[in-house]
Amino acid sequence: MNTDPDYSAAYVVLETDAEDRLEGYGITFTLGKGTEVGPQDAVILHRFQLCTEALKDGWTRFKVKVSADLHRCRLIRNMIGPEKTLMKNANQCWDVPEAVEWMSKLAEFKPLWTEEPTSPDDILRHTTISKPLVPLGIGIATGEQCHNRVIFKQLLQVKALQFLQIDSCRLGSVNENLSVLLMAKKFEIPVCPMLVELAFVNWCSI
Repeated sequence: MNTDPDYSAAYVVLETDAEDRLEGYGITFTLGKGTEVGPQDAVILHRFQLCTEALKDGWTRFKVKVSADLHRCRLIRNMIGPEKTLMKNANQCWDVPEAVEWMSKLAEFKPLWTEEPTSPDDILRHTTISKPLVPLGIGIATGEQCHNRVIFKQLLQVKALQFLQIDSCRLGSVNENLSVLLMAKKFEIPVCPMLVELAFVNWCSI
């Protein structure tokens, strides 16, 4: 797992000369510097501007890329106010003691969830992290890296997550997706699909 990722994406539109002007779309997403994003300060200013615009447009839920960054969470919470929903994405950067320590510190900002606090393959770690945080009102969200229903079954059985994030393209088939959705229903765990997250919940990633 890359603990200091440099996210980058390139988007391609393929145009055709068909009568209906058929087009194809593709995106490549990397953890490297595939697409330069400019100076860090400019990126941060742009993100806060994005947050301001989202608030004006009536957005109510905001997701922050954060590890041990108390300053960023404080800035965003102050911007959006106490009533808006704040979520955090840790991008798998912690082990168990670090996750519990930092997420406890971040509890003052009242996040709905912390996404992928540790390796997505480690079910027991997620369980250990989840137990002391549930009383603080912080849920664990994970699942986008899971590729079959067995892993989801185990995560659900041991109460390792409070929000299930399937990636329908990573799971093997329609049947596999349906199996996971039915299990989430059985365990009464909300589902927030990664590829349709914008449609599922109105959020702005900062």
